[in-house]
Amino acid sequence: MSLYAVLGETELDIIAWLDGFEARFAAEWPEQGLIGRKSLIQHTGFAPDEVRLRVLLHSQWCDPGAELAKLKARLDDAQPLAFVLGTGEYRGRFVLTEVSAVTRQTDGYGALIALEADITLKESIGDPAEPVPPAVLLPGWQAPVTQAGEAMDVPVETVFAESPAGDAAEAIGAAIGAMGQAAQVASGLSSLVAVAQSDPLAAVSLAAPLASSIGAVAEALPVEAVAGIQAISSAAGALSIARGDLESAAAWLASPAPGAILARAGYALSHTRDALEVLDSARGVFAQAAAAIATRSFAA
Repeated sequence: MSLYAVLGETELDIIAWLDGFEARFAAEWPEQGLIGRKSLIQHTGFAPDEVRLRVLLHSQWCDPGAELAKLKARLDDAQPLAFVLGTGEYRGRFVLTEVSAVTRQTDGYGALIALEADITLKESIGDPAEPVPPAVLLPGWQAPVTQAGEAMDVPVETVFAESPAGDAAEAIGAAIGAMGQAAQVASGLSSLVAVAQSDPLAAVSLAAPLASSIGAVAEALPVEAVAGIQAISSAAGALSIARGDLESAAAWLASPAPGAILARAGYALSHTRDALEVLDSARGVFAQAAAAIATRSFAA
């Protein structure tokens, strides 16, 4: 996965950046007919921004059916939701206007393993006659950032780059990205186990690059960065345990003999699944932090 996002409380892993995220911006130029002349066009404003996402929901990191049900419930609620990218970038408040889903994988009993969902979001700025709804950015808006107990105004375009919230957003983005990579290497290990059962020599040739990938995921977990940010430091322990599990998995795949590859791949897969389970326990912390950043109330 190349991008992670949070819509309300629903976590989304984007299949591919170029194909999975579409944005539409438009200006309104209605026509007024004139007798004997070309129609007159007049700029009356701007259309709400529209975002289209193609996301993958997989049983390795969520319950696909339950997450799809949440999306359907959000569609039925007809309420604006905060839309936050995994980097902490807040895109605004959007309403969910359309959801379509395609099943991609099931087990032998028909239970859902993975599905792809296409989601359409439309920007919501609220009723102009009413107070501005929470977390809607207006031109020139200043973000209140708390630092050492004092409030200060920071231009919205620099709030992430020059504030504690920026550090948190970077750590959250790195952690969530590593979670997606961990799910990918787990899938690769499952394939390696299958290959090892029929062709040990081929499995041995695949083990080294996979071990390298697992080691890279372990290094990518921002344990120290998360531990240094008070509001999300509770997740640092989980990241540390997951790092140890992934390092163990990589070690099991180091220079295996053909006769031992199946057992080593199995042990590596077991360690990686343990890491995924531990990482899943930290997801709630990151989701809450991302929501706090969305409303600019995060304090490190």
